Amino acid sequence: MSGYQLGLLVSSMLLRFVLAEAGYRRANRTRYEVRFPAATSLRLLFGLGGPFLCYVAWMGYRQSGGVGLSLTIGAFGLCIFFSGPREIKISQAGVTQKSYFGFRVTRIPWEGMAASHLPEIQELLVVGRDGTTITHTQYHVAQNEFANELRFRGVFFHGDKVA
Repeated sequence: MSGYQLGLLVSSMLLRFVLAEAGYRRANRTRYEVRFPAATSLRLLFGLGGPFLCYVAWMGYRQSGGVGLSLTIGAFGLCIFFSGPREIKISQAGVTQKSYFGFRVTRIPWEGMAASHLPEIQELLVVGRDGTTITHTQYHVAQNEFANELRFRGVFFHGDKVA
C-alpha cells in the first residue's frame, strides 16, 4: 500500500469517526440557551491541525529556505484553523453563531426566520429576514434536536405544509 492510499484510508476513517461522534452527542442545554457545538474530534483536528501545519511551514523554511512552499503550507494551516464549523446557540433572542475569538458574530432574530432542512446532504439552513444565514452541518451535534427546537419556537420550514 502506497503512502497516498494509506493517507486516503486514514482520512476516510477519521471522517467516519467524526460523523459518528456528531451523531450520538447531544446538545448542551443551559437555563437560557441551547448550544450545538461541532464534534469534539473535529474541533481538535481543526484547532491543532492548523497550528501544526504552521509549525511544519516554519521548520521547512528554517531547514530548506524555500519561501514559496512554506508560505503555502502556513497559509493553509491558518485557513484550517479559522474555517472549522462553529458552535451554534439558540436563545430567547434568536440563533447565534460566533467565529473564533468572537471576531465575527452572526445573529438571526426569531422574527421573519425561516429554515430549510436537506436530509440528503444532512444540512439545516436557517435564513433571517435580511438574508443572513447559519448552516447546521452534519459535523454539528444533534441535527434533529436543532430542527425540533426551531419548530417548537415557530420557525417556518421550507417544504412544510401550511394549514
